[in-house]
Amino acid sequence: MSKRSPKPARDKPDVAEPSYPSLNFEEDTLPEDEYEEEVEYSTPVTRRRSISPRKAGYGSPRPMTRSRSSHSPKNVSFLPPPMAPMGDEEDLDSSYDGSVVDLKDEIMEYLGAVYAMICGFCSPLLKFFPSRRHNIFAVFFMLFIVFYFSSPPTVNPQPTFADDVKTKITAQDDLLGRALLLIGKRLADPTIAVSDGPLAFTVASGNQSQLNSAITAVQTILTTHFHDSITTERIQTFSAATTRDEVRSLINSLLFNANGKVLIVLGHIDRLRSTAPLALQTPTDKDNAPYKNPVYVTAIVDEEAFSAPLTRKECTANAERLLDTAWTSEGGLSEDQASPVISRLTTFNICLAPGTF
Repeated sequence: MSKRSPKPARDKPDVAEPSYPSLNFEEDTLPEDEYEEEVEYSTPVTRRRSISPRKAGYGSPRPMTRSRSSHSPKNVSFLPPPMAPMGDEEDLDSSYDGSVVDLKDEIMEYLGAVYAMICGFCSPLLKFFPSRRHNIFAVFFMLFIVFYFSSPPTVNPQPTFADDVKTKITAQDDLLGRALLLIGKRLADPTIAVSDGPLAFTVASGNQSQLNSAITAVQTILTTHFHDSITTERIQTFSAATTRDEVRSLINSLLFNANGKVLIVLGHIDRLRSTAPLALQTPTDKDNAPYKNPVYVTAIVDEEAFSAPLTRKECTANAERLLDTAWTSEGGLSEDQASPVISRLTTFNICLAPGTF
């Protein structure tokens, strides 16, 4: 058998062997020119990566031998998977110029805008202040004015009935303050008036002006705190010529108009003569009074009897003696007729001390 001659070896074409990334970083080298490749991953995202050693600042690469690792499979990239894009990468790259933002400048710019806005509101005032220091003062001044007038006003709580009585009445006369508190208690609880009947007390003074001030203070407090529960009336027309029928008609009209919820001040009651005082007996009687709610205040003025400080007992004695003398003299009432009326009107007697009210 003849031996076959060996075939001549074909020359292999010079084909550049593709480069693969290697795990051996000591022998790996980077190409000198920029190398771009499209790397496709399992996700539909395509990421373009650019490696430029010259642009990265590495200088010219050192020629090194590339060894293929047996653990480096072909067409496998060891780069981490890319993140989802936040937008157009070309627009992001082109919008960033590499400059560093100065936070101080940003803050100063913002403060300047705020200052300009405030100055816009304060422009009528700022024209009078040429310097910046004066401008700042004007701004703070205007802000103070705005906050001062925009803040809600301080509302003082309204004093209670007891507080008003204590400060305006009791401080002047303790007995008058007690009488006023008793009236307020009756107004707050109408059942008291139904069971006790009309309330009557006497206020005496040696000075007409002092008596008027005290009565006015009582009326003001009652109308302030019990304006829906009581009205106040004052009779100053009594004289020696006033008849019994006139007294009865006047009182009954006041009671009827207020439905009995009235405080009636009987002024100059000591001037009544003849049988006129008897007209006061029925309205003040506990059992026979047509209205149970009225309050009767008998106002007596006598300089000789009430000019000096008196005890409660002395006050009651002087008031009873003054009315008894006035109504039983000159052919007036008898002692038996005057006594029931006087006892009803002087159940609670108050003599104002000199210098009060």
